[in-house]
Amino acid sequence: TFHAEGFIYYFSRQYDEAFRMTQTVRGLKINLPDWNFLTGDIYAEKGAYAESIREFTKSGDGPYSLGHLGNAYARAGQVDAAMKTISLLEDHVRKDGVGRYEIALVYAGLGRKNEAFKWLEESYSARDVGLLYLKVDPPLDPLRSDPRFDDLVRRVGLAK
Repeated sequence: TFHAEGFIYYFSRQYDEAFRMTQTVRGLKINLPDWNFLTGDIYAEKGAYAESIREFTKSGDGPYSLGHLGNAYARAGQVDAAMKTISLLEDHVRKDGVGRYEIALVYAGLGRKNEAFKWLEESYSARDVGLLYLKVDPPLDPLRSDPRFDDLVRRVGLAK
C-alpha cells in the first residue's frame, strides 16, 4: 500500500508528499517494489534531472525505466542520451512488443509532439498497457493542450 500511495501522490502532482512517502518507507527498510523508479519520476517533475537520471539508472533497463529515463534526459537537454534510449526502446518493441508508450514519453520530453503522437497512436494500435496512465502521467503534460490528446483519451475509453 505504501508504493501505491506514493504513486497516488505522484499522479496527483503532489510531488513533495510523494517524496516524503518514499523517504519514510526507505527508512523502514521494507523490501517493496522499485522505489528508484518512483523517486526518479518525482525528481524529474521537480526539475532535479541529475537526481532523476541517477535513480532511473538504478531501476534497470526494462522499457518502463528506459522511457522515463529518456524523458528525464530529454528534459535535462541531453538529447543524444534521450535518442539513445529511443533506440534501446525500439529494440524492445521489435523483440517483445513493449515500449511504444515509453518512446512517446521521450519524444514528449524532447518537445517533438508529432513523434510523440505517432508513438501514442502505435501504442493505441498495439493496446499497450501504458495507455492506462494516459490521463495522469506527468511526462505527457506537454501534450495535453493538443486536440489529438483529448481524441486519444476518448478512444482509449478514459474520457469523462
